[in-house]
Amino acid sequence: MNSSTDVRSSLKLSPPVIVILVIVVAVSLWQRDEKGDVPEFGDTPFLQTEGSKESKEVAESDGDTSSSVPESSSFLKEIGNKTFESPAGLIYSTGSADGHRLDHLMKHSVDVPSKPVHGVFNGDKNEILSLLDEVWTMSQERGPPNVETKQERGRTVITANLKRVIGYVGGESGKRKDYPKCSKVRLVIEGQNVITAYPVL
Repeated sequence: MNSSTDVRSSLKLSPPVIVILVIVVAVSLWQRDEKGDVPEFGDTPFLQTEGSKESKEVAESDGDTSSSVPESSSFLKEIGNKTFESPAGLIYSTGSADGHRLDHLMKHSVDVPSKPVHGVFNGDKNEILSLLDEVWTMSQERGPPNVETKQERGRTVITANLKRVIGYVGGESGKRKDYPKCSKVRLVIEGQNVITAYPVL
């Protein structure tokens, strides 16, 4: 047997080794998902028909390293280490691939042209946070057709029609469609802990 044959045979993986590798990769991906490193409910619902399953948002860094964690004088009240509460009772804490839910949320305050589709809020940080308080309050007081609530993977997904322009569809799809305006907001929470939120059509 020559040396090239030895090398090829040494690279072959036995079935038990393949099974172990598959299990290791699956556990690794599951752990990332549990930590929120693999995204939550994403921006792709713009392209879906009503009633279709939610798509996951692929977390990606756009190079912005600034932190949105507020100071004590802001709209939010600090209730713990890097944990903040809004006037309506929504909680923002650490989590997601961005390190903090506020950092993730603020990625929806600007367009990301490189993403296939990206919901963008109008207004500054406090205006966006106030808007989410409005959505949360609406969800406690109203139901369809203006507010729809469902459970998915242990999270509550609230879609509220505010009947006014609150943002637009950005990304590649938004550009192709001349940045359609949005009047609906999708808010994803666990209990009262905000996971993500973004404008939808």
